[in-house]
Amino acid sequence: MSVDFFACLEQIAGKMDQARFSPEAKIDYNLFADALVWSDEYPSDIEGQRADYDCVKLLLRYRTTLLLGNPDNTFKPYWEAGKRLFPNWAGFHVSRVTPTEELRQQFESFHARGERHIQAWERLCQQKKGG
Repeated sequence: MSVDFFACLEQIAGKMDQARFSPEAKIDYNLFADALVWSDEYPSDIEGQRADYDCVKLLLRYRTTLLLGNPDNTFKPYWEAGKRLFPNWAGFHVSRVTPTEELRQQFESFHARGERHIQAWERLCQQKKGG
């Protein structure tokens, strides 16, 4: 079964357009998207509906590749769809789409920590297999 990510974006557009920029938002990292994410980028009332918002990871990943100066055009159509469907989304704020050295360094730090977690998980799985 394949997922229609464009349909997913359309389904969540109304709520995503309400996720507005906050200068106090905290930056974090989404391991599955290998991407930066801010605390104000998801609607606050999606508890129990997180899976419905998995398609946002495509936007997070594309934006991160923009911030790193190497856009991955695989995700660009989803980015463009998101801009059309929910143009007021916090994730499109100019401060979050403009490459800076600070954001690059934050990503690299988060990414390295994520890699360490993955490697630790892989070692644990290997130990369980062998034991």
